[in-house]
Amino acid sequence: MCLQHVSLDKCQEYAIIKHIKTLKKGEPMKKLNWQDAVDFCKELEFAGHSDWRLPSKEELKSLIDDTQHHPALPVGHPFLNVQSSWYWSSSTYASNTDFAWLVDLGVGGVNDYGFKNFNFYVWPVRGGQFDHSGSLIISELSEGQDRFTDNSDGTATDNRTGLIWIKDLDSIFRQALVDSSDIMGFNPCPFCGNSKIYIDAIQLGKETTHFCVCSSCGCEGPNLQTPEASVVAWNTRLLLAANQASQI
Repeated sequence: MCLQHVSLDKCQEYAIIKHIKTLKKGEPMKKLNWQDAVDFCKELEFAGHSDWRLPSKEELKSLIDDTQHHPALPVGHPFLNVQSSWYWSSSTYASNTDFAWLVDLGVGGVNDYGFKNFNFYVWPVRGGQFDHSGSLIISELSEGQDRFTDNSDGTATDNRTGLIWIKDLDSIFRQALVDSSDIMGFNPCPFCGNSKIYIDAIQLGKETTHFCVCSSCGCEGPNLQTPEASVVAWNTRLLLAANQASQI
C-alpha cells in the first residue's frame, strides 16, 4: 500500500502525507506554504461548515492585543495551540506578488516579506462583518459583553468583528487524520472495536518511525520505518489478536 496512490482529499493529504514528510524535517505538520495554506482552508470542512478561508492581514490583526505576548491575544481568549510565530494571511504583497503578508502572533508584528514558497502557520476563519467596500468592521463591545463567544462546536466568534475562528488549531489536522481512516484500509481496533484509526509519526534523532493509533482508546501499533508498513502491522496485529482470542 502506498500513501501517494491513495485517493485523498486535500485535508487528508496534508494531514497524512505532509505530516509525515514535515516530521522528517523536524517541522510541525501545520506549517504550509502560501498556496497550500489557501487551498487547505478553502477545502476544509469543520464544525458543519465548508466556507473556511485563509484570513486577510486585517482579519488576523483584529485578534491582536498589543499588551499581550506569546501569544499576542486578548486576556481570557478561548484558543488552544496558538504558536508564538508567523501566520500566513491571504493578502498578497502588492509590490511583489511572490510575497504575502504575515502576522506574528507572538508579539503582534506584521512582516511583508513572507516568500510564498516558505512554510508558516495557518489559522482558518469564516464569517465576519464588512462594509460596502469589503473592509472589515470592528465594533465596540457592549457593556458587560465578552470579547469571544464559544459556539460549542470547536469554534469561537469574535464579537467585535463577527469572525469565527477555530478554537484548537491542532484539531483540524487531528480530525483530517481520523477522517482518512475510512479510505486507508485500516481494520478496527482489536481492543475497543473503534474503526477510526490514523497514522502518526515520531522523530528520534535523525530517524522517523510511523505507527497507527486508535482515536478512541489510544492504543498504538508498532513503530516502523514507513507508513505503509505501519498499516500492514496494524491489520496483522488485529488478525493475531483474533487468533489468540479463538484459542482461549
